[in-house]
Amino acid sequence: MKVIYSIVLLLVSVICMPAHALVLDEMIQQFNTPEKEQILSPKTTEELRQLFADANENQVPRIFIDRLPDDFAEKGDQKLYAYVLGALILREN
Repeated sequence: MKVIYSIVLLLVSVICMPAHALVLDEMIQQFNTPEKEQILSPKTTEELRQLFADANENQVPRIFIDRLPDDFAEKGDQKLYAYVLGALILREN
């Protein structure tokens, strides 16, 4: 009886899982798709900081930059760097 139950469970999972996985993947893609991407080129770290100033603490803003400002090494901080990388990571995932 256990063998029959195992075989039935295996067949049901093989038949049902691909369709369920496709629906789940579609839902994830819709959730992760940004409504509006911005690709910007800030010249200074202060300009970059102003871009993220209105960012919600619980959500990574979808602002992309093509390069870090020249003065980022001296004036940048970890939070600002996390915002820049977070948007890229979310886009790639």
